[in-house]
Amino acid sequence: MAKLYELTDDYLSLWESLSDPEADWTEAEGKLRGIEKAFDDKVGACAKMIRNMEAEETALMHEIDRMSRRYDALARKTKAIKAYVQSEMETSGREKVRTDVFTVSVQHSPDKVHVVDEAKIPAQYYQTTKRLDKIEVLRMLKAGYAVPGCELTRGSHLRIR
Repeated sequence: MAKLYELTDDYLSLWESLSDPEADWTEAEGKLRGIEKAFDDKVGACAKMIRNMEAEETALMHEIDRMSRRYDALARKTKAIKAYVQSEMETSGREKVRTDVFTVSVQHSPDKVHVVDEAKIPAQYYQTTKRLDKIEVLRMLKAGYAVPGCELTRGSHLRIR
């Protein structure tokens, strides 16, 4: 079976050959119908592949969501057990426990900032990031205003029904 781009080339070549005044339109019509049929069949096959891949994408998204929930639950359980063991070790005054397999110890963490009242923090300690508001730029361009460095474009996409 011919590839889609080959059918496109055949289609365009046939139309180009019809610019010849001595072209046989009857024969060309038969060839054109054959190319169009093959082209339509190929596009239909591609649409089936696309639908199949979209279904697989959806299934993978559900599996990712399921595994993400499982990961979150496991992470919460791990954190809870670590907090439990640490609390019991600190309560009992034990800083280190050795077993046949592990050595478990309570260690001091590195210093970190705890914010008590964010409103009192001076501006010099904040970082600001510059972010383009594309929705506002689009609104202005659609309203007819010029926005330096931007232009309004329209693309196309494939829709399968």
